[in-house]
Amino acid sequence: MNKVKLILILTCALCNITLGDVAPNEAGTVFDGEAMIMPTREMRAETIYMTRCMEELHYNHRDISLLDHKAILNDYMAELDINHMIFLQKEIDDFVKRFAPTLDIFISGGSLMPAFTIFDQYRRDAYVRLDWIAKRLQQNWDFSEDGYYVSDRKKEKWPTNQLEADILWEKRLKYELLNEMMNDEYKLSESEEEKRPKTDVEALIAATGIISKRYENLRNALKDFDSWLIEEIFLNSLSHMYDPHSSFLSKTSLDDFNVMLLNSLVGIGAVLMDENGTCIIKELCPGGPASLSKQLKVGDKILAVAQGIDGKFVDIVGMRLYKSVKLVRGEKGSIVRLKVQPVDAGPGGCKIVQLVRDEIHVIATRASGKLFKFDLNGKEINIGVIDLPAFYGNDPNSSVQDADTTSDMRYLINKLKKYNIVGLIVDLRQNSGGFLEQAISTSGLFIETGPVVQVRDSSGKIENLCDENESIDWGGPLIALTSSHSASASEIFVGALRDHRRAVIVGDPTTHGKGSVQVILPMNKFFNTFHENMLGAARVTVQKWYLPTGSSPQLNGVPADIQVPSFDAYLPVRESDLPHALSSDSIPAAKFDYEERAKKFNYFVDPKIVKKLQKRVEERKDGLEEFKILDERIAHFRENIDRKEISLNIEKRRQKSQADLQFKREIKAKLENLIAEDDYKFEKIRLEDDKDDAPKEVYQSKQDVALPEFDVQLRECLRIMRDWFEILHPEYVQANGVEELADKPAS
Repeated sequence: MNKVKLILILTCALCNITLGDVAPNEAGTVFDGEAMIMPTREMRAETIYMTRCMEELHYNHRDISLLDHKAILNDYMAELDINHMIFLQKEIDDFVKRFAPTLDIFISGGSLMPAFTIFDQYRRDAYVRLDWIAKRLQQNWDFSEDGYYVSDRKKEKWPTNQLEADILWEKRLKYELLNEMMNDEYKLSESEEEKRPKTDVEALIAATGIISKRYENLRNALKDFDSWLIEEIFLNSLSHMYDPHSSFLSKTSLDDFNVMLLNSLVGIGAVLMDENGTCIIKELCPGGPASLSKQLKVGDKILAVAQGIDGKFVDIVGMRLYKSVKLVRGEKGSIVRLKVQPVDAGPGGCKIVQLVRDEIHVIATRASGKLFKFDLNGKEINIGVIDLPAFYGNDPNSSVQDADTTSDMRYLINKLKKYNIVGLIVDLRQNSGGFLEQAISTSGLFIETGPVVQVRDSSGKIENLCDENESIDWGGPLIALTSSHSASASEIFVGALRDHRRAVIVGDPTTHGKGSVQVILPMNKFFNTFHENMLGAARVTVQKWYLPTGSSPQLNGVPADIQVPSFDAYLPVRESDLPHALSSDSIPAAKFDYEERAKKFNYFVDPKIVKKLQKRVEERKDGLEEFKILDERIAHFRENIDRKEISLNIEKRRQKSQADLQFKREIKAKLENLIAEDDYKFEKIRLEDDKDDAPKEVYQSKQDVALPEFDVQLRECLRIMRDWFEILHPEYVQANGVEELADKPAS
C-alpha cells in the first residue's frame, strides 16, 4: 500500500476526531491519600486513532468486535502482574465478566476506563502485599528445608485465595533472598571485597537489605506510575491480538524510537526486553560495546546497574523496562557496570561486566572481511568470509556518508578475489535486517537477474521486486551462514539465494521467521498540530512478503541445507515463539526459470553435491572433538534454561553453583587445547576507510571463568567449503594446484 493511499484512508477515517471534542480530564477518586490515576483527554483521541488504524489498515482487516475480549483483558492484567502473584483469580474473573462483553464499545469510543479501573485495583492489592512483604522480611528464614520455586510464572495460574498467595510469596521471597546470598560470590572491587559478608547470617542480613530496598522502590514506582504507561500497556494488549509487531507508541516511546533513527543513541549497544520483570538482553548490536566485550550473550539477565567505577548498584529487578534503559544509557565515554546473570548460569550465578558507553549507529554497522588459508594435499587454498551484520544504506542522518551494503560487499569481494579465493562465506548470524532495497541489490552481486522478493498488501495485490543488474561479482561456491537471529532483510537475501539455487545455507535449523512489513503512523499529522501536547503513533503491519518461489518465511524462516549445532537454536527468540504471530501461507511463484538460469550462468548448486557435503558434516559431528565439547555445552546449557523449579535449599544451590563452575573450568581447558592444535587464524580484509581500532579495555569479574572464543559454526563452514572444492576439483587438488580455479562455477 502506498503512502498516499495510507494518508487518504486515515484522513477519511479520522476527519471527525479532534482533540477539542474530548472531554477535559476529570478529578480522580482518592484512596490511601492518593488520587486514582486518570486518562488524559489526548488519550481518547489516541485510542480512537489506534482502533481505526488496526481495523482499516492492518493486513488482516479485523474489526475489534471480532477479537477475543477476554484474552485482551487477561493479557493486560498479566502485563501488570507479570508473575501472577498480586491479583487473585476471583478478581481476574470479575474484571473479565464486567468488561469483556462491551470492551469493543469502550475502545471504539476512546474510553480507557477498563484499563485504569483495573490498574487502580492492581495498585491497591500491591500496596497491601508490599506491607505484608515488609513485615515478613524482618522475620526468620530457614534455608535448610527442601522446597522449590517456579521462577517463570507467566503461564501459571493466579492464586485462588489469600492463603495460597501468602504461601506463594513466602517462596518468592525465599528465592530472592537466596539468590542475593549466592550472588555474593562475585567480586566488585578491592575495597568492596573486604566488606563482603563472611557468614550466612551476615549474607542474609545484606540480602534482606537489598530485597527490602527493591520492594520499597516498587512502592515508589506505583506512587509515581505514569498514566501513559497504562495506556500503552492496554492498547498493546489490543494491537498484539492482531500480531506481535503492531503496537501503540506513546509519546515517550515514540521519542525513544526517533532517537534510534537519528543515530544519536549512546549506550552499550544492546536491545533489551522485559521478561517476567527481569531485564533481558534480546539482541547485541554488532560493533557496540556489549558485543565487543565478548562478555555478554543474548538471553543474559541484567539484575543491577552502577554508574562509573565506584558507583553503587541500583537493583532493576521488577523495574519497568523504560526506566532500566535510562540507567543503562549515558554519555559517550562514561563507564557503566552491570550485574549480570548469564543465560547459561543458574540463579545466583552472577558476574560484573564493566563497559564504556559509546555512540551506537543503528544502521551504519558495516561489513568486514577475513581471509583463511588452508593446506589441501600440499596445496594452499584461500577461503573468504564476509561478516554482514546489517543491510545498511546511504542515510542522511548516518555519520558514515555514502556507505551502503552493496558497495561495501562488492569492494570486499573484489579484494578477496585478488587472493584467488576458491569459495566465499557470507556470515549473517547477527543480521536482524535493514533496508529492503539493499537486500535486493546485494542479492544481485551473486545472481544474474531475477525475482528477489514478492510483497502482498492487505488488498491482495502482489508486487514482484527484482534484481535488474546483469553483472555477477562472485560466481563461485557460496555459503550463507545463518542463525535464529537472521531476520527480515537477511531472510530476503538468503531466501533469494536459496530459490535461485545459488548458495548452500548452513547454520541453525531455520532463520528467525519474520515475514511481515510495518509502517509507523504519527498521530500528530492527523490532529491539531498546534496543540501543546504531542501525541504518539501507531505501528501497524500492512504487508507480508514472500520468497521468489512463493513460499512464506513467516514462522517457518528459511531452512538450512546443512545444520550445525548452536546455542541459539534452543533459545525462544524466533517469530514462532511470539504469541499471536501471523500465520504462514504461500502465493504463486514469480514467473522465472530459476534452475535453467542458474545453470546458464554456471552458479547452479547441485543437490547431489549438497548431499555429499551433508554426509561429510555428519561424519565430522561423530568424530571431531570440538563437536563433542559443543554437545556437552549445549546439554549443560539446556539443563539450566529448562529448569523450571529452583531449589530453596542453600546447600543444594551451593552444590549446583560449584558444579557449574567446575564444568566451565573443564570446558575452558578442553577449548584451549583445541585452539593450541589449530587456531584457524585469519587475515583481516578491510574496507577502504575502515580503521583497525584497538578494542576498549573491559573489566572481568575475578570469579567468572571466561571461555576462549571458539566459533564451531564458522570453523565447520570453512571445512564444508574445503570439501566442496575437493569434490568439484579432485584432479586439480592432486596435481595442478588451485590458483587458476578462483571464481569458477559452483558446480
